[in-house]
Amino acid sequence: MNRELLIEVLKQSEQLEETASWFYLKLSRKYTEHNDFWLEFYIEEKKHAAIYRAFIDEEIPLTLFPEEIVDTDLDRLRKNKSDIQHALDHFDEKFINREKAYCFALEIEQLAGEKIFNEAMDKESDSEALQLIQKINKDDKDHIARITSLMNSQKKVIIKRRKLQD
Repeated sequence: MNRELLIEVLKQSEQLEETASWFYLKLSRKYTEHNDFWLEFYIEEKKHAAIYRAFIDEEIPLTLFPEEIVDTDLDRLRKNKSDIQHALDHFDEKFINREKAYCFALEIEQLAGEKIFNEAMDKESDSEALQLIQKINKDDKDHIARITSLMNSQKKVIIKRRKLQD
């Protein structure tokens, strides 16, 4: 990938991570019973964005950037970022219940950029740069599994409440 394209991919990836982080912050404020859970995601997405920023600012040389951690489709990155931003802009109308909001969080994690990043975090590689990023993010992954687990635990709570009411 040429330098200009790589920088643009990094910028779009950083913005996607930042936008996702703001969605998680909004979840933490609205669904306070899971505040810590969503704040953790907010912080993790901020860390992901910081990785991209370090390469953009050339704190780490661009030549060391492991391209397998990003989606290189700029149109898709922009669309995904725009979709999340739209959800943020209409958060209160769009997510009147927790289930819809949490399902959208799952959608965020299934977007190409997030999915590619998470797959790269589990990939075995000889790339020292990728291994370094994997070490930095060792606990900042598996978002899909963690959100699914939270949603499943909530379903169990609801079922228990219904049984108690019957």
